[in-house]
Amino acid sequence: DPAMLKTIYTVDCPCLESDSNAIKELLSKDYVWVGGETSIRVRRTEQVSSRLWLIIADFDSSTLRIETESGRLVRAEPSGSDLFQFALARPPGSSGWLLGRATSYEDG
Repeated sequence: DPAMLKTIYTVDCPCLESDSNAIKELLSKDYVWVGGETSIRVRRTEQVSSRLWLIIADFDSSTLRIETESGRLVRAEPSGSDLFQFALARPPGSSGWLLGRATSYEDG
């Protein structure tokens, strides 16, 4: 259900729209998502305010396959590693944290 992404991303995060579209495509075409597990290793955190943190972290993902229900490959993404900076924000009136805009980060 793409609506559940509103409990993960801030309203201005581009991932909200792109991931919603990806879920809608999977559902409308009866595709299956296989793999794509991601691990995160935090390198640095910075508290900007009581409601905003900036995080720099390594994201390592395994191979992702999109298949038909019968197992035919539609597309594949290779495993990979990326360094990102992203925001964690707590909206007013909320006790939970949401993922904000993530951007590639160059270390050094």
